[in-house]
Amino acid sequence: MSDSNKLKTAWARGRTIDYARIPLGLWDDASIQHKFGRNNALNTSTLEDIWITGGTYTWPTEADVLNVFSDNVGDDNSGGAGARSIRIFGLDTDFFEINEIVTLAGSDTVVTSQSFRRVNFAFVHETGT
Repeated sequence: MSDSNKLKTAWARGRTIDYARIPLGLWDDASIQHKFGRNNALNTSTLEDIWITGGTYTWPTEADVLNVFSDNVGDDNSGGAGARSIRIFGLDTDFFEINEIVTLAGSDTVVTSQSFRRVNFAFVHETGT
């Protein structure tokens, strides 16, 4: 079998993962995240990570709680007309996937109960009228 026909694999958490098996649900603790982005500074001779800052992404050395707040005092809170809560998806200190729903409190800071090493994405979970 040629190299181009072999299934892509990676080593993670002490084992080899066969990427072709993940979407079939054959790995209970793995999922595929579709990431996209743009790096305006990229050229053909340099490899870089794709993220807003450009260059090589430096992973945090430990997980930490997140401070979440809105710039809309009146609408973005538990009884407001805007975003009432958001759901954050990311990785914990051991690189396992975690998520948390955070109820907003307007411009007051709300601290997550979980510690995140990385945030993969977030979205509005509940809105008002």
